Amino acid sequence: MTVSVYSREAIESVIADGKFPKNTAVIGFCDPALKHIDKDYSRVDNSAACEEYKKAMDSLVAAETELLNTYPQIRKMFDKYQSAQIELISINNRQEFVNGFRIGGQVVMEMLRSIE
Repeated sequence: MTVSVYSREAIESVIADGKFPKNTAVIGFCDPALKHIDKDYSRVDNSAACEEYKKAMDSLVAAETELLNTYPQIRKMFDKYQSAQIELISINNRQEFVNGFRIGGQVVMEMLRSIE
């Protein structure tokens, strides 16, 4: 098995030139506004998730504001709590990315194993 790493631009060029090797999988890491080879391609619609996120964020901000207006003396402690919570979420997000990346790699390996 051979593993190759291409930039988005390079792999699009390979595909456009009709030189895409058989039994090959492509893993993409981002979805920039570049030209797309597939005429049926469309961006993922995250509008519902964005609305859900916005509602949750608005609720959180309202609760924080109410808490700090009611108990202004806890501002310093709340800031420390918030910083620790942000760090914990950041660590969790990185770990979830790593887990997803590993699962994607395992899926590709399984696909390639059945081809060989």
